[in-house]
Amino acid sequence: MTNDVKVVFKRLDVERDNIIAQNLTMGQTEVAAIKANETSKVFNKYVKGAKITQSVYNFNFNRIHELVSKIIRGYSMIFDNITLYGDGLNNGILTTSDPNNVENESIEIDTTADIMGLANQVVDIISGLKQQVREYTASTDVLVYVYGGQLVRMLDKIVYNGATIREIIEKAWPEANFVVVPEIVLTGNSMGFKVFSQDLVTLNYTRLPIMSENGYNPEDKYFWGNFELGSTMVDIEEKGAGIEQPITIKSAAGTRSKSK
Repeated sequence: MTNDVKVVFKRLDVERDNIIAQNLTMGQTEVAAIKANETSKVFNKYVKGAKITQSVYNFNFNRIHELVSKIIRGYSMIFDNITLYGDGLNNGILTTSDPNNVENESIEIDTTADIMGLANQVVDIISGLKQQVREYTASTDVLVYVYGGQLVRMLDKIVYNGATIREIIEKAWPEANFVVVPEIVLTGNSMGFKVFSQDLVTLNYTRLPIMSENGYNPEDKYFWGNFELGSTMVDIEEKGAGIEQPITIKSAAGTRSKSK
C-alpha cells in the first residue's frame, strides 16, 4: 500500500428506546414506526515497515532466525501498543473516541484497608461493571482487560482463605474472561478495567506483524528481510459494549496514584 486508505464502515442503528411493540388489532390502519438512523466510522488503513540487511561473514547463517524472531517480537509489541492506544486517528482499546464507548468516573481504592476490606472494594467495582453489562448488552461473553502494574499486583494479594483477590472476582463474574495487559506494552501509569461484550466488538486490522519477504545475496554474503505491520481499529458496535473503569489507588502514605 503506497498511500493511506480510509475505509468507511456504515451501518443502520436503532436506539434501544426506539424499539417498540404495540398490540395489533383487526382493521388497524396505523402502526407505530421504528426509526433507524445511519451511522459511520472511519478506519485508517496503512502499513508500516522496515528492511534489515545483515552480513553473514562473521557468524553462521543459521543464527539469522534468532535475529528474525527478535524483530517479529518487537513488531508484535508495537502492534499491541497501537491496538491499545490507537494510531493514525484509529480507535484503540484504552484510547478511543468511539461514541458507543462508556467511560465511568475513576474509583479510588484505599489500600490502607485490611486484606478483606481491600478485596471487598474490588468485588464492589466488579459487581458494578457486571451490572452495567446487564443494563447495556446483557452479554454472556465478556472480556475484561486489567491494566496497570499497581492494580495487577494488588489483585495478586492473598486473602485469609488462600485465594487471591483475582480468583475472588473471577468467581464473582464467571461469564467474564480476565486478561492482564503486560506492562511492557503500556504507556504511562494508567490503571483500571476495560470491559468488552465480545459479540458486539470487532478488531479490524490491516496486517499482522510479519516478515513479508526475505532473501540471501550469495555474492556479498548478506541476508535481507522486509518486516511489516498494519494499523488496527477497535469498533464498538453498540452503546455500552465497551466500558472503561479507571482506577485511582490511595497509598498508605496518603498519596494517590491516578489512573489518568
